[in-house]
Formats: sequence, structure tokens, C-alpha cells
Amino acid sequence: MARVPYIDDTSNPQLTPLADRIRAERGGRLFNLYKILLNNPRIAEGWLALFTAIRQQSELHGRYRELAIMMVAVINAAEYEYVQHIPFALKAGLTQAQLDALRDWRSSALFEEAGFGCVGAREYLDSTIPGLADVERPSRLLDGEGIAVEGKRPGTCSLQP
Repeated sequence: MARVPYIDDTSNPQLTPLADRIRAERGGRLFNLYKILLNNPRIAEGWLALFTAIRQQSELHGRYRELAIMMVAVINAAEYEYVQHIPFALKAGLTQAQLDALRDWRSSALFEEAGFGCVGAREYLDSTIPGLADVERPSRLLDGEGIAVEGKRPGTCSLQP
């Protein structure tokens, strides 16, 4: 159960335009996260703008975006985030087997070099586990056109399938 109350946008007409925009940008749904964020409409608006840009307007291919999101959820034991993103990850092209393998991704053969680099970079950036400085990253990545490029920073995960 949430520690902050869920806001029922239908009982507050001032929230209707923002709640309608959230639904429009999130596939017709008002997820619980947004019901909590509506406690402060300015924060809800900022959150919506930021994550709409990340999820819908960035150049990062959806498969790698969702792979990074799922890895962050695994690292942080964020079960709610993980469960909420399963349908998005599957729709973006990840398989259930890949999602199941995230907890032990280093020993999995289910990730190609680019996916391995994206998962490794996310783990490296988000984890406080000692010894991750030697996470192996690929030296070749793909640019926005799907062309292999030498020397790009692996942490950017600027990848195409």
C-alpha cells in the first residue's frame, strides 16, 4: 500500500486536464504512480514531461530503453516498476526468457553484444556493489542508423536493432 494517498482525479475538476493528458500519453491509463504524483500537480507535470521525452521522443531504441529500465528495477529490487514494465518490455521486443535472465545476465547467452553493453552499463551506473568498475563493455556500438561505430561511449547505449 502506498504511503501517500492516491488522488482520484474525477473528484477534483482542476486536475482533469492534466489527468487527461497523462492518460493520452500513457495509453489511456492513469497508473498508480500518477495518482500519487497528482498530490502535487507541478511535480506530476514535470515527471510526465521528462518521462514522455525519455520513453517516446528519444533516439534510443525501445528495446534498449526497456532493457535499461528493467535492469534498474532488478538492481533496486523495485518489484512494482519491474511488473509494470513487463508489457512494455515485451512489446519493445524483449522476450520473457530475457527478462527472466536479467538477475543473472552475465551467465546468459540471451543478450547480444549491444544488449549486454546496455545492461552492463546500467548495472555499473546504478549499483553500489563494490568491484563493478571492471564491467566489460563492447567496443563497437551501433549509431542511430544501425551502423557499427567504433569508439562511441558505451554508457550512452545509442543503439538500434
